Amino acid sequence: KLSDYEDLFSLVNLNEVRFNTICQKLIQLEIIDKSFDQYLKIAEQCLENYFLYIFLFKKKYIKLSKIISCFFHKRSFSLIASLNSIVPIFYSDELINYMSNEVRNIWDEMISVDHSYDFVKGFGSLYLDGTLLFLKKMISKSEQTVIDLNNIDLSNRNLYFSDKILELLKLFAETELVNLAIELLCEYIKRNQHCFVDAYYLIEEAFLPNRYSYENGYYKENIVLDTILAKCDSEVIQMFFLYISDFYLSLVFRPAEQGRRNTVIISTIVVQSTEEVLLLRKKIWEKLIFLLANKLYTKKVIQVVEDYASSGWSDEICVDLLKKDLPYVTEIIQKICCYDWIKGIYIQKKLNNRLKHFNLDIVTKDILNIDDEKYEIFNLFAGKDYPKKQFDLNMKKFLGKNPVLDFEN
Repeated sequence: KLSDYEDLFSLVNLNEVRFNTICQKLIQLEIIDKSFDQYLKIAEQCLENYFLYIFLFKKKYIKLSKIISCFFHKRSFSLIASLNSIVPIFYSDELINYMSNEVRNIWDEMISVDHSYDFVKGFGSLYLDGTLLFLKKMISKSEQTVIDLNNIDLSNRNLYFSDKILELLKLFAETELVNLAIELLCEYIKRNQHCFVDAYYLIEEAFLPNRYSYENGYYKENIVLDTILAKCDSEVIQMFFLYISDFYLSLVFRPAEQGRRNTVIISTIVVQSTEEVLLLRKKIWEKLIFLLANKLYTKKVIQVVEDYASSGWSDEICVDLLKKDLPYVTEIIQKICCYDWIKGIYIQKKLNNRLKHFNLDIVTKDILNIDDEKYEIFNLFAGKDYPKKQFDLNMKKFLGKNPVLDFEN
C-alpha cells in the first residue's frame, strides 16, 4: 500500500498523486514494471542496485539513517537484502564509513524499541562497540543454568543457531574485536551452561581456520585460544577448551563458506608447520598435559588424544607438523598409561599405524615404560580392532584365574 510509504514521501516532498504520475512515466520508459498485483519493481536488478546506490550513497537525497528509522520495522528483511546487494558492488572505505556513521546516529533510538535485536543483527557489524554493549546487557539478563559436564551430548544442538546471543557473536569472527567477543562467549557459557553445545558449533562455524588464516599468520586462531585459556577459571570453560581443542589440533581443515547464488565453497586447508601454528599447538598440548592430572578432565583429555592418534590418514597433511606434535603426544600417552595402561597401549598402537603410514619412527613400548607382561596380555586379548568392552570382559575373566596379575595397575 502506498500509505505505508507516507513517511518516505514526506522526506522528499512527494504525495501519492505525484508518485503515481512519475511511476506511469517510468513504466512507459520500461524502467520499472508493474505486475498483476500492482507491485512496482525496477525492471533490471543491476539497474535497481545502481539507482539505490545513486539515491542513497552518491547523491544522498535521503539520509540512510532516515530510511532505516522509517522503514526497518515495516520492511526489515527487504531493506537489509537491498543494502547487502549494494555494498559488495560499490564497496569503498568512504561507503562503509558513511553507513557506520548513519547507523551510529540512530543506534540508541533503534535499540530502545521492540525490534532492537533484529536491528543489531542487521547493522551491528557497522557499529561493533555498540553491539558489544548490547550483548553484555543480553548476557546479564540471560537465564542461569547448569549442566552435567560429564554427559555432554554434541548431537543435542539447535540447528541454525536459534540462540540470539550466539548469532550476534558471529559478527565478530573476522574483526579486530574478536578477543572481546570470545570473552563475552565465555561469560555467557559460564552463566547459561545450556548453550555449551551451540557455542561449540559456533566455534566450528565462525572461528576455525579458513582459507585466509595462513596469510594472516593464524592471528585470529591464536587470539581465540589465548582468550579462552585466560578465562579458564571455571570447570565449564576448562571443559569447553577440551572440546574445541579437537578442532584446533586437526592437520587438515575443510571449512564451508557461502558462495554466490546459493552455492557453498568447501576449501581444503593443509595446516603448515609455521611459527604461529607451532605456537598455537604448543599452548594446546601443554594445557592438555596439565588437565590430564585432574580426574574431572582425564577422560576427555584421553578422548582428544585418541581422536588425534586415529584420524587424519590423508596424504595431504604436513608430515613435519605431525613430527613436531609427536613429543607432546608421546608424553601424554606415557601419562595415560599410569591411569589406564590398556587405553594407553591402544592409543600407542593407533598412533603407530598413523606414523607408519607416513614413514615416521614409531613410539615403542620402552618409551611408554610398559612392562612386557602387560604388553603381551594386551596383544593376546585385543586382536586387530580392539573392541574395548569385550576386551575388558576377557581381561577380567583371565585375571580372575590369575590373581597375581594386577589389572588395575
